[in-house]
Amino acid sequence: MRKHIISAIIKRDLKETLRNPQTLIILGITIGINVFMSITIAKPLWVMTFAMSLVMVGFTLTSFIITEEKDKKTLEALLISPATYSEILFGKLFLTLVLTILVSFGLIFSLHHSEISTLHTLLSVPIGALIICMFGMVMGLVCPTQAALSGFGTVLMLILFLPELLASTNNLIGYLARALPTHHVIQISSLGREGLSSIVLKHYGMLFLSLFATTLWVISFVKTSAKQEGSSWKFQKGNITYSGLLIFVLIISSILFIPYKGKIIKEGSTSKYLNSEYSISIPIDENKFSFKEYRIQDNFVTNFMLASSEDDILYLSIKKNFKNRTRKEDLEKTLEKLKKKDALNLKAREIMLENGLQVAKVEYQSKDGEELFYLFNSKKFLYRFGISSSKDSSNLELLKELLNEKINSIEVLD
Repeated sequence: MRKHIISAIIKRDLKETLRNPQTLIILGITIGINVFMSITIAKPLWVMTFAMSLVMVGFTLTSFIITEEKDKKTLEALLISPATYSEILFGKLFLTLVLTILVSFGLIFSLHHSEISTLHTLLSVPIGALIICMFGMVMGLVCPTQAALSGFGTVLMLILFLPELLASTNNLIGYLARALPTHHVIQISSLGREGLSSIVLKHYGMLFLSLFATTLWVISFVKTSAKQEGSSWKFQKGNITYSGLLIFVLIISSILFIPYKGKIIKEGSTSKYLNSEYSISIPIDENKFSFKEYRIQDNFVTNFMLASSEDDILYLSIKKNFKNRTRKEDLEKTLEKLKKKDALNLKAREIMLENGLQVAKVEYQSKDGEELFYLFNSKKFLYRFGISSSKDSSNLELLKELLNEKINSIEVLD
């Protein structure tokens, strides 16, 4: 690639981008929402910060810049210039890629430095940002005008942004979330806290495979764009072929990372919930309960819902014990958070259970009513087992009774 051509493209884009108020609007919204939430409400979910910084800046800004050039007829001149397709691709992506990386690092490390691996965040975010910027470039090439981009681009932006936040609400959304590069970046940054494990390597592998497939895909669209006549996009054979390859890679990604789920197994006349991945089993009467599993950031949650009222729940929340916290340290951290939430009548005490498990029992009053849960841990995991009920529920005493019964029968397997 010729440096003087790439440099000319970058300098021109920099001048045009800094003049355009749309750039400041996109950057302002992304940074403003995260900072505003951290100051006035609560620290935003780090999943939200990752997804928003990568997609809102990388995808939206890149697609906007490309479409604007089409409106001004300057992209057409660039495509028929002596510049090669790789030089055009590199030059057009460089500015938005750098902005995306800077904004992402600024928000992630200022708001969530304690929740992620610094090394793996530094390694994975630029790769994810490059893929998302290339998605934006294709959208900019395909959309004939900025008006069309406002419609189609917004839909695709939401598809790239929302699934990771909503993955726990629906299985289909979960499949979509696992297919996207943002998922791999988030998982690498989080799971990387325990080192370069096999699961982290798998996420890196899929991230690089997605980068390879996306690069071929976007180059095919750049080549086709040079041959387009008129404003309407006409798909060529290469576009369809490489789109199929990219879709195949995304499907593999989604299937490969289906989360391990617990199951109900029967032992004679009794049944229990067993999750060997998280080293725990709990006796559960499957006639009284149904269960649902989902993830919230780095928490794996199982809700055991009463058959008579699905709003009345025994919940089990599990997270990796990255910092080798003791139960006492976990309790102190939990109480500190509850005090900030103005929990009333907060009580905590250590208990040795009948099954030999040492736990901390926590009770308090919240705006939603009475809260009760137990904290315990193993070498690998931190557990919280508690109740969640609808306000003024008639099943509150039953839930407390069931919780106290189950906690004495719980087994930690590691």
